[in-house]
Amino acid sequence: MESSPTVADGTVFVGGWEQLHAIDAATGDEQWRVDATVVSSPTVADGTVFVTGAGGLLYALSAATGDREWAFETKSSLHSSPTVADETVFFESLRKVYAVDAATGAQQWSLPIGGRSSPTVVDGTLFVGSDDTHIYALRAGVEGSSTGSRVRLGTLGHHGDRRVV
Repeated sequence: MESSPTVADGTVFVGGWEQLHAIDAATGDEQWRVDATVVSSPTVADGTVFVTGAGGLLYALSAATGDREWAFETKSSLHSSPTVADETVFFESLRKVYAVDAATGAQQWSLPIGGRSSPTVVDGTLFVGSDDTHIYALRAGVEGSSTGSRVRLGTLGHHGDRRVV
């Protein structure tokens, strides 16, 4: 497996060079698999799995069935894991950071900040690293914060927990 596993609603989602798998966390039984070269850790929000794949594609798949809901093509290499905030998916390619509608895959905006960083959103601010050695804080065009299984509210040092470790 090439990606870190993500657990949501009793299912483990994990990808590799050839397939994305959904595995029952309690029994270990495979629920479904999809042929895809997965290069990121999946993010699950509102019953949809978001994952980046080879060929510069962001996929949205049904968490229940693995059926493709939509795909967004970047024409650039992808190495980051997506995050979801207020029904918008944010992710980074080697050339740009993108915001796309979580329901339709329609691009909302992009900026020429590229890298291999996995972005996160806190209170409407998108934080993303870049290959130019900077970390950017950008107005995301949303009010909320990252949700779903890749980013958990209340994780130490995240979303209001300001303790220093």
